Amino acid sequence: MKKIFVFFAACVAAVSLQGASQSLFFGDSYANDTRYDVKKLMSPADTDLCWAVSAANVLQGFQNLWTSKGNALPAGTPNGHSGVQSAYSLDIFAVFVDNWTNGGGEEGNGFSWWFNQTLVYPPDPDPEDPDADLKPGSSGGGYWKGYAIDNDDLFDKVELGGQSQDFLKTAFDETIANQWLMTGGIYHTGGGGHAITLWGYDYDDATGALTGLWICDGDISYMGNFLVELFWDDSVNEWGLGMGDNGEDYSGWYLEDITVLQALSYIPEPSAAALLMCTVLVLFCLRRKKNTL
Repeated sequence: MKKIFVFFAACVAAVSLQGASQSLFFGDSYANDTRYDVKKLMSPADTDLCWAVSAANVLQGFQNLWTSKGNALPAGTPNGHSGVQSAYSLDIFAVFVDNWTNGGGEEGNGFSWWFNQTLVYPPDPDPEDPDADLKPGSSGGGYWKGYAIDNDDLFDKVELGGQSQDFLKTAFDETIANQWLMTGGIYHTGGGGHAITLWGYDYDDATGALTGLWICDGDISYMGNFLVELFWDDSVNEWGLGMGDNGEDYSGWYLEDITVLQALSYIPEPSAAALLMCTVLVLFCLRRKKNTL
């Protein structure tokens, strides 16, 4: 009887050390949120635009945060789903399809084009596997040029290779604290890469260890974000993915990089800009009055 009790106590201790799982989310998202999950049509126009899908999800999330603070979007900025572009759940992605060729690319290019009508990463013109590029006569993008936010402040891409195991959770917590949003680049051991949208993470309450990612994937039919197992693989010093709680299997995929949209920290609130303008005007008037005395 004593041996059984000791064994039972040891099991209870092991469970208590493991702790309960906790979830934290980026922006205004939540578990199984369907608002930011563009699905490709898998037509010749969008098969390789996973980077644009992820960029569109994050851009819509950012614009929702912006307007939730009582701010107005710049005039003419595509937003939400107007019904005109009924093929996709977000007009933002429809704009990407209309203006970009079908090919691989960088979410950072999507951000810099949407805000400033510029490209940070020159598309690779390799004829065997060309990157996405702007179509001749492209007229979209540059919707936030009036705010003159530098691309270096707009977003940050971080390669996770060589980073410590603790780095990713620190980056996630900083993202939540600043209301930033992010995408992720994942790569398979058998070859191939893919872009997903990251909407949150799970961690063990007792140890603080990361245990899962809340993601959206434009290549699958499941609508809304879902939880995918996340684990640290000591053999390669990288974050590996496993099964999703919706049955999707991401075994063999690794999270290689994150691209963080930091715009909310660098675009001045209209109220703050107006206050600054008033201050400048008052100082100008005082100086002018002093010179006329």
